Amino acid sequence: MSENSLFLTKKTSIRYICFNVKIRFNNLISEQNPNKFSEKQHFRYRLIKTLHENGLGYRRISAYLNEKGFTTENGHGWKPNYVYSVLKRYKEREDRIKFRNKKYKPIFSKMWEEYQN
Repeated sequence: MSENSLFLTKKTSIRYICFNVKIRFNNLISEQNPNKFSEKQHFRYRLIKTLHENGLGYRRISAYLNEKGFTTENGHGWKPNYVYSVLKRYKEREDRIKFRNKKYKPIFSKMWEEYQN
């Protein structure tokens, strides 16, 4: 920028104070199952979780569920690996939701000056 007149010529430069900001967020990760769990799925999960916390293994839980007439989502009988999958996938889903909703503080760099004529 410069100011000119008949008797005065003045040149000045513009001073900028600059810095960088890094912002991190996870909300672009899509949710795998936007419909959540049905009430039936929640009931089965809570039952399996309760039995597992009371010391039953996957084989005994699957035998118990088959004994009581419960079926999987596809209408099949329960196997130990199905019981394991229900517990594992629920935990993975909870971890994914927690990670998706995690908040981060912005990171600011050191400041520096730049000049423009």
